[in-house]
Amino acid sequence: MGSHQENSTNKKISEIHDLPKPKRGPGRPKGAWSYSHREVRELAQSYGPEAIGTLIKIMRTGESEQVKVAAAKELLVRGFGNSVTVSGPNDGPIPVTYEGLTSTIQSLVSDILGQEVVEAALKTERVQ
Repeated sequence: MGSHQENSTNKKISEIHDLPKPKRGPGRPKGAWSYSHREVRELAQSYGPEAIGTLIKIMRTGESEQVKVAAAKELLVRGFGNSVTVSGPNDGPIPVTYEGLTSTIQSLVSDILGQEVVEAALKTERVQ
């Protein structure tokens, strides 16, 4: 009695293993983008320069400092990636001087803050 059930079960299992494996049907592999996703991405990318221009305009002429800073941060993230937190001695800030910056960065700082602010800060820094 027991051997008849075992033979029947083994036969069913072997029948299952003999079945052809289902073919991979139409569709895209896991993780691949759909055609419509690619179209939307391409369309969004076509507005990239205009969006960057809008962020620059907001950074320069926004109605509040908070709005200007948010636009500036977004531009920095888009251009340089997310910032990394690095600390100086005793987990304090890393000392940076204006003279230690590249001329390009000095120019950007002057453009954003204004030359008068930079010169006043430099006078204060030299006095200390």
